[in-house]
Amino acid sequence: AYPAPSVGDQIMLTQNSAGNWLAVGRTASAATALGVPLPPRYTPAPTDRASTTTMADDPDLTMQLDPNSTYLIEFH
Repeated sequence: AYPAPSVGDQIMLTQNSAGNWLAVGRTASAATALGVPLPPRYTPAPTDRASTTTMADDPDLTMQLDPNSTYLIEFH
């Protein structure tokens, strides 16, 4: 199914050798396009911490993600 199509939506349909179909691209207007990488995130300097025994978020490496989505996260 292709819920909530919008004018200008573009997808690519492909079929593998087993006959399975794959839609690459935004498949709903509320979703982020599939296969489009998120912008890289960098931390410009070390983050000062009061304690190294308590876990804390790095404010430079925090970002909003779409709910009910799957992401591939790579660290280099």
